[in-house]
Order: sequence, then C-alpha cells, then structure tokens
Amino acid sequence: MPPFPTKRMLGIDFFVGTAAEAIAHISKYGGLIVAPAAPSFIALQDDPDYRRAIADADLAIADSGWAVLFWRLLRREKLTRISGLALFKVLLETADARIPGNLFFILPSEKAKIKTLEFARNSGYPITADDCYVAPKYSVGQALPPAEQNDPGKRERLPYNFNLPSSTSPGIEDPKLVSIIEQRKPKHIIIGIGGGMQDKLGSYLKHQLTYRPEFTALELHLALLPTSK
Repeated sequence: MPPFPTKRMLGIDFFVGTAAEAIAHISKYGGLIVAPAAPSFIALQDDPDYRRAIADADLAIADSGWAVLFWRLLRREKLTRISGLALFKVLLETADARIPGNLFFILPSEKAKIKTLEFARNSGYPITADDCYVAPKYSVGQALPPAEQNDPGKRERLPYNFNLPSSTSPGIEDPKLVSIIEQRKPKHIIIGIGGGMQDKLGSYLKHQLTYRPEFTALELHLALLPTSK
C-alpha cells in the first residue's frame, strides 16, 4: 500500500483526509480500517492485544471528537474527525455496494442481522442473510492475579493469559468465520460487533485469509441508519 498523509496522536497515525478519500484508498488496496473512539484510548493502556490490533491496521480514522478537540487545545494540531458512521455511509454510496456478494457483515446479534436486512431491503442493496454472520461471544483470555501484593493507592494492571501460539495474535479466533469468508470472498467486510472486539477480529482475519479484502472495523450502530436511500 502506498503512503498516505497522517498525523500522529497518542501513538496512532491517523489518516488526514475525508471519509471518501479513506474509502477510495482502502478499496483500491485492501486492508484493515480501524476507528478508535474515546474508550479505545483507555484500552490501549491495559490491553496488549488491542494495541497489537490497532498497530496492525492499515488505516486509522479519528472517531473521537473529544480526543480531536483536546489534541488541538494541547498540541495546537488540527486533526479532522471522521465518524465510523460517516465512513460506512460513504462505502454504501460506492458502486461496489450495489454488486451482489461484495458486502459482508459481521454482527453482534440476530436483532442486528434483522435490522441490517431490513435496511438493505428498504434501500435496494443486494444484501441477503448469507451476507451476514452473527458472531459468537469471543473469549479473549483470563485475567491472572498480580504477582505482587496489591497497593490500595495504585491502579493494578493485570497480565493476560491468551494461550495462543503467536505473539502477534490479537487474542481472538474464529475458524468457522474464516471458512465462510474464504468461500464467499466478499470485497468489503464490515465488522460491527462493538466493544473493541471488532479491531481484534479484523486483525485476526487479515492474517488468516488467503486474499486481501477491505476490513472496516466500526462501532456500527445500525439503528442510526436511514430506512430508505
């Protein structure tokens, strides 16, 4: 992937440009898009697997209005906020979104799946039930007790035991999902499971698949989508 303009904030190189430019770039070259919001910056401190997933991303957008505002006040540097919803809407406006089988949704529940299919039907997108996958509740390791005695005045950070073979693993795996995607080979994979898990799953899939689609890892709130285009 060729270089693109970025600005570094809190250790992350954020894309400098519009949502349309981000989608155009990643659609051409493939890769993982992440959109860290305010809670994600806290997770960066305590969750090494989340840090690895964010570092593994091919493009990051600044989805936290507070972070962008404080960065401008503290560092006098302007960084444009691009919301995950804005990014998703731009993707839906592309010609790719109108081609059957191009979009694949990874969703947190059957309710979210029903909402997605309802939106697709009302908006004329060729999205079927086979284009949706309801993700299981992923287990990401077990917190171990600290080796030293707790200090009541100090915040403890517990180590995690993920018991995975690779040190670069994001602490999540789903071979069933990998098999489904390999068979269907969608061009765009929208991961909307939330809770910071979408970034880890995107990193996992990026290294498991034999081809390079576009992964968009978003806190996707389907209730905010219009019911018609």
